[in-house]
Amino acid sequence: PVAVGRHVSFKVKKGSSKIYRSYTPVNFGSLPEDVDSDSANVSIAEPAKMLFAIKIYPQGICTPSLDQLQIGDTIEISEPVGTVDISLWTDPSTELFMLAAGTGLTPMINVLDYRLKKMSDQGLTLCSTTLLLFNKTEKDIIDDDWMPVKWSDSRIRIEHILSEPSDSWTGKIGRINADMLPLPNDNLRVLLCGPDGFVESAVKLLHAAGHKSENIHIFQG
Repeated sequence: PVAVGRHVSFKVKKGSSKIYRSYTPVNFGSLPEDVDSDSANVSIAEPAKMLFAIKIYPQGICTPSLDQLQIGDTIEISEPVGTVDISLWTDPSTELFMLAAGTGLTPMINVLDYRLKKMSDQGLTLCSTTLLLFNKTEKDIIDDDWMPVKWSDSRIRIEHILSEPSDSWTGKIGRINADMLPLPNDNLRVLLCGPDGFVESAVKLLHAAGHKSENIHIFQG
């Protein structure tokens, strides 16, 4: 398995060129300390399996090629990437604030799933846990039927924020801004994942609000 907090790189053919893109598997439940150093190797007895949630953009550079893959086709995937110890970020006693745009959701779900399981298994109390998920329209909100954590989970504050909603939308509207962010404290950790522009804006706002860089982690996949 790929440990929580890490991702892999796809090598995709695009005409005569090759494109590299990072994606986070949505296999749930492993932390770096739970996975041995040979975890990236494929066992003949138990073939490795990874699941991904990838949004196809018809005009995109990479995903149309992925959409054309057929059963039996092959694709090159790197070994797990990432060295950050994510254990503190999943500890239920740590306050957690997550900002995700689009499919930047996937690493957050892995962290939430492990965090909730750890809380349940060890009989711990869950500290404040918030996920703000940014999308353009209602159709862009990913269904939760494949996820171990549901949008309705009362243990977590989950808010969908749309930039171009329909007239019938009753939720929050807009783009990330300072009013959406929590006040900094030493027990708070912030996770970010999404397009470069989104992440850059979020980091600037967080730093302006007084959040320390060591308390902010950006997922690359």
